[in-house]
Amino acid sequence: MGRQTRRTAIALFFAIALIGGRLEGQAPAQIGEPTVTNLGISPNQAAAGDTVTLKAKVARANPGPDAPSGTVEFFDLDVSLGTANLSSSNSEQVASLAVTTLSAGPHQITARYSGDNRCAGSQSQVVTYAVMGQ
Repeated sequence: MGRQTRRTAIALFFAIALIGGRLEGQAPAQIGEPTVTNLGISPNQAAAGDTVTLKAKVARANPGPDAPSGTVEFFDLDVSLGTANLSSSNSEQVASLAVTTLSAGPHQITARYSGDNRCAGSQSQVVTYAVMGQ
């Protein structure tokens, strides 16, 4: 490979990286400040058909002036339960969603913050939530 060709290939690689491109088999680059998403579920116990509130708290991983904004989507495994907007509550960014569609049995619930133009997206740990039969 000639010197000019090598320079062109390197420049192209960096241009792709800067605009968020990815190479085959690699995850897309995160853009923005890292965030942490925590999930809480209430009440502690519910029966099928009861209202269950899913609450996600999203914060920057490192302190800074820009609070996360945007939406959080809640999932039961890979099935979307719905989306909620983040809003400020007691100096925290919180998204809440009330659901009545959880059937009896165990559920693997997660919250996924989509990110915004300043903060990267993040996902909560899985919370196993057991719903009792009626």
